[in-house]
Amino acid sequence: MSGETRPIEISYQLKDDDLFQLVMHSKSARFGWSGRTIVKVVMIYIAIVFGLLIYFLPGLMGMVEDDPGILPLRIGLLGAGAILVGFYPAYTRWYTRRASLAYQTLPLQLKLVMDDKGIQSELLDQTGTTGWKLVQRAVETDSHFLLYLSRMRGYIIPKSALENEERRAALRDLIAKHVADWQTPTTV
Repeated sequence: MSGETRPIEISYQLKDDDLFQLVMHSKSARFGWSGRTIVKVVMIYIAIVFGLLIYFLPGLMGMVEDDPGILPLRIGLLGAGAILVGFYPAYTRWYTRRASLAYQTLPLQLKLVMDDKGIQSELLDQTGTTGWKLVQRAVETDSHFLLYLSRMRGYIIPKSALENEERRAALRDLIAKHVADWQTPTTV
């Protein structure tokens, strides 16, 4: 692609689900895992802990193998573990929403103009410009484009804010031109 890219103008309302997408694709400082991977690891950890409890707790409680209370205890622990494993993804979504409400950050109307010079943004009557060199990485999901300035800060662009596939392709080309660490749905 040669020459100057035509500016891409986007205006949309930023919502809780958009913030959730940013958090789920962010990278942890310690391990470099995405938020989604951390949720999966926590779910596996919960399953392992409850598996060990199911196996060892009756013995620690002094129950013998033919004790009539051992089966209800194990079924109860299995159910509790299953509930926690199933509940954890919903908890992460709830926590993200609660944080956005606590800081009164969402919903907000956001306007972006993106071109070869960078990203010009307007939010709450404040404007700013971010050069492409400050964008550390970009992620495209099925529903969003996420441009990270740091591990947990960045621009969240819902694909629904771009009317058609032609505008989405133009944004993809612009991001690919300026961001070295670029993950598309096939590489996420």
